[in-house]
Amino acid sequence: MTKKLEANGLWESSRFLIPEHIAVLNKGKREDLRIKKPELDEQELALISTAFHTSLLRSAVVNIRVFTEFEIRKVAGIVTRIQRDSVRLEKSADEYEWLIITDVVGAELAEEIWD
Repeated sequence: MTKKLEANGLWESSRFLIPEHIAVLNKGKREDLRIKKPELDEQELALISTAFHTSLLRSAVVNIRVFTEFEIRKVAGIVTRIQRDSVRLEKSADEYEWLIITDVVGAELAEEIWD
């Protein structure tokens, strides 16, 4: 009996798992992969706002870091519209994406713009 309780013996010895057990195991694995959203200070928020407005006014490419539950993904494009809680980012001539502003954790212009 003690062999079953060593290491992973309990799971190895039971070859039958009901779907509810599998669901709980998978949920636990997903929960372990979640990341915490970084807290932004006022300076970082100002940099994001400046990058958005510069991209909107001058059609400059901006690199944006967007928080999701499991990763921080990077997208690039031109800001074509800013609404109350979202930003429209054109990735190419026929592809765009709406981003929720509160999910944005960083933004910077891809190239320097000279007047």
